[in-house]
Amino acid sequence: MKEWDLSLGENDNIQDKEEAGCEKQYKQVVKRAMNILQRQDRTEKQLRDKLISDQRFSEEEVEYAIRYVTSYRYLDDLRFACNYVRFRCNTKSKQQLLFGLLGKGISKEEIKIALEEEYQGEESILIRNFLEKKGFDQNDNSPKVREKLIASLMRKGFSFDEILRDINRI
Repeated sequence: MKEWDLSLGENDNIQDKEEAGCEKQYKQVVKRAMNILQRQDRTEKQLRDKLISDQRFSEEEVEYAIRYVTSYRYLDDLRFACNYVRFRCNTKSKQQLLFGLLGKGISKEEIKIALEEEYQGEESILIRNFLEKKGFDQNDNSPKVREKLIASLMRKGFSFDEILRDINRI
């Protein structure tokens, strides 16, 4: 009977050691996530990809770390999207902002909220700035140059109607 009690105690010690090892691993992945976020604000997708690329942590541990940092609002995709729009709205069209945020793993709903709250850029001002930068003068430029500028602006996400309206104003 004593032998059986001892073996049960040994199994408990092994199990305790395994749990302590797992707990230590969870602490390490949370610490790594917080270090990553300390240097730069990231989206949930970016953080997940970064932690998984380390190849030291399991999927379960990464999910735990993401839940942990999200619960303390260290990780917030809506905040990231609002900051992204706020700081880039004077240089990028709505379409460019939308695709940039989609590429970073932000949901369409959060992008829509961020654009409604933060986008204050006048696209006509952005178009005029682009045309001035390229040295556009309506009287001096050939139709071919005009077409190239229109195509370039359309690739940047501006609508054809807005482009024509602003080109005709200059």
